[in-house]
Amino acid sequence: MELDEIVGYHLEQAYNYRNELGPLDDVTRALAPRAAARLLAAAKRASTRGDVAATKSLSPRAVALAQPGTASHREALLELARLYLLLSDAERGNEVLAELFAASELAGDARTYNRARLVSLERKVEQDPAATMDGALAEAEDAERELARIGDDEGVAWALRLVGNFLGWLGKTGEAEQAWERALDHAERAGSSAQIAEILNWKAWALWWGPTPADEGIRNADEILRQAAGYPHLEAIALIMRGSLKGMRGDLDGGRSDLKDGRARLYDMELLNFWAGTGMVEADFELLAGDPVAADVLLRRSYEFMRGTAETGYLATIAGFLSVAALDLGRDDDALAFADEVEKIAQPDDFEPHVRSGCVRARVLARRGDHDAAAKAIQAALATVEATEYVPLREFAALALAEVERLAGRGESEWAALEKALRLAEQKGNVVTAGRVRERLAELAPVG
Repeated sequence: MELDEIVGYHLEQAYNYRNELGPLDDVTRALAPRAAARLLAAAKRASTRGDVAATKSLSPRAVALAQPGTASHREALLELARLYLLLSDAERGNEVLAELFAASELAGDARTYNRARLVSLERKVEQDPAATMDGALAEAEDAERELARIGDDEGVAWALRLVGNFLGWLGKTGEAEQAWERALDHAERAGSSAQIAEILNWKAWALWWGPTPADEGIRNADEILRQAAGYPHLEAIALIMRGSLKGMRGDLDGGRSDLKDGRARLYDMELLNFWAGTGMVEADFELLAGDPVAADVLLRRSYEFMRGTAETGYLATIAGFLSVAALDLGRDDDALAFADEVEKIAQPDDFEPHVRSGCVRARVLARRGDHDAAAKAIQAALATVEATEYVPLREFAALALAEVERLAGRGESEWAALEKALRLAEQKGNVVTAGRVRERLAELAPVG
């Protein structure tokens, strides 16, 4: 327990005891805002280090003790709204945000109002299937301009971090990296280690989905780990992404160790949304390792947890991976059922689950002999993914195309698709997939 939490607790107790004993005097009234300030400071640090239990205890108490109408009360409400976002508690989160927006407007507090917009925006993208990444991007950029206008460097860093996220989720990893670098500049200028950790968290995720070669990605993950001291959540994410990249390089034992270590840390910190969300990364590793049974088990645990929350973004991607695992296990009907679920819950421009489920649908159709429908489905998926910088997903789509062409008896087209998959695997440094593709190409090569 840290100093602010201890002092805040004693001030809180003193206020409560005096309140119970009789009418409040000026001395007693002065205790509440002092307690709120201490508890809020402790809540912010607990949130930054990923201590969910402490944040759940401290944030509501800070709100209860802060005087309504004050900047301290609005700041406490903002921290509580962020907590409910983390917990995917849509009902309480919406209630707190409504109160916060009203209080900020009444006070003419542009700083808190625009920061609240960022929490609301992130909630919408994570929990509303009708939201779009393009719409979220435009709103984040608008909030960034407003925060820059009033000189809020920390707020600008926060907004730019979201701009980077939305660009990344639209497949524009290079532009996302540029936004994150700008965010880091503002976070460093503000002295906000919390924002720096958040930005590095998403830079670590991009090492998995983006074009950075695996060897370089491992070095980048090591550097993030070096900077993550004191931020156990960031350490866990960097370990997970490093593990995925080690798997691509053929170090299955080392990669699996990193993945299990990182996800166990998230679970122990009660960061259960992130624990469940990173199940897709570990499952992707197991699919690469040729163990769809292990992948299916991991994904079903994540899927069941996510179904109990308001989160739909992670859930759609996990359902997409479940369709792949089911197909690899020969359960074609299950694969199609998960692909159908993706189409129902994924946001319109959340391309990743749409592409993955589209590839699965094409492969099932091809296996069932409906080659025209399979060709149509795979071409739709390719048309979407080719415009992105998601190299591993483009590789996955190229391999799906190769299967569709093989089952249709189009040998030359299968060869071309395999060559494309090989180029992408080599670009990412995925030696495991590259080796398998070379073996298949060798089988297809004419003898003599």
